Amino acid sequence: MGRLSVLAALAALAAVPAAAREGAFQSLEAFSARATTRTVQFGFRSPAFGVARVELALPTGGKRPRKEQTTLQVRPGVTTLKVPVECPPGTLEYSIEIDFPSYRAGRTLGRFGRGEGQFVKPTHLAISPRGEAYVIDTGSDRLQVFDRRLAFLFQFGSFNPGPASAGAEVDLGRFDEPWDLVINGYQEIFITDQNNRRVVRYDMMGRAISEFGRDAGLAVPKGIATDIDRELYVCDSDNDRIVVFDRDGRVRRKIGAYGWGAQQFKSPTDVAVASDRTLYVADSGNRRVQVFDRFDRPLEILDGPFELPENLYIDTDGFLYVVDSKANKIFRYTSERVLVATYPGPGDDYAFDTPTDCARGPDGTLYVVDSGHGRVLLLEEVRGAFRRTGKLAVEAETRR
Repeated sequence: MGRLSVLAALAALAAVPAAAREGAFQSLEAFSARATTRTVQFGFRSPAFGVARVELALPTGGKRPRKEQTTLQVRPGVTTLKVPVECPPGTLEYSIEIDFPSYRAGRTLGRFGRGEGQFVKPTHLAISPRGEAYVIDTGSDRLQVFDRRLAFLFQFGSFNPGPASAGAEVDLGRFDEPWDLVINGYQEIFITDQNNRRVVRYDMMGRAISEFGRDAGLAVPKGIATDIDRELYVCDSDNDRIVVFDRDGRVRRKIGAYGWGAQQFKSPTDVAVASDRTLYVADSGNRRVQVFDRFDRPLEILDGPFELPENLYIDTDGFLYVVDSKANKIFRYTSERVLVATYPGPGDDYAFDTPTDCARGPDGTLYVVDSGHGRVLLLEEVRGAFRRTGKLAVEAETRR
């Protein structure tokens, strides 16, 4: 199925109520399931890209089955999903749910202004594990925090008038055009402070802990991300490279240099790290996204329909979102770098003006920093789903 037909299928699904979509999907596909001692296999016909969540209760020979959960990405067309298992012959129970998410415009957070809950130039946000939204307003040199109901909680930060570029000490609670932030596994916030050439570390209540980066020669640090080892990847934009730090600010390594080839950058603006430590870099000056393996070796270059791919986000299902602030679009890719959707899509009732970031909340809502409109736009997830539960006899399989 071509990209246009995939997008058309997603748009068609979004236009049908959830219950109707589930019934339609059941009537379209030919579902089958089979289990051996080494693999559980599901077959069906999918109308679009989606996410399959599989739960298995495997026989153990004892009284209580062993439960395993797996999340897999689904392609359109005839599809076979294989879940590796190790189980003895017997009977297993399965539950498979396949979601086809799309989005519709929901609530908005903020408007132009300098008061609480207002923004001058919002640029980036992060969603905490509890669902609070931490939003950077570069235009007013502060960060505001909102609860899951979008109520204002608190703010921190203010403008720093000091000559940080000359090496003077800078108050940890002051910024000069803060840009991006990330929350690590220790519940700490790291903020890139562009014109002060540093990264500032805070706790979740906005209390400053430390700073680093100026000694490493950062020049206009922009995007920041963390990996499963809690290393920090910082876009050293004016130096056309990525600098990797530990959480205490010690430099681990540097990636890239100026240029147009593989592992070369021109004003990189954002980074994202997948769960397998695949590294994505928004090489915005070259209008592309570069992909690296866990050892920082070049894997691929995405030079899709981009005009200015400035920002990146990877959700919990492994999908990559490329935010194009000039095209006013968000492009969504699978972990295999296949384009599956564009937001807004055909027929959508919303539009962006210079989008600069996005992130999914715990309920699936996509928060989009719609900077040109001075707001965060919430896109509510609409799911068309297929669900099936059942039991399977586990067949013995001879190892080769």
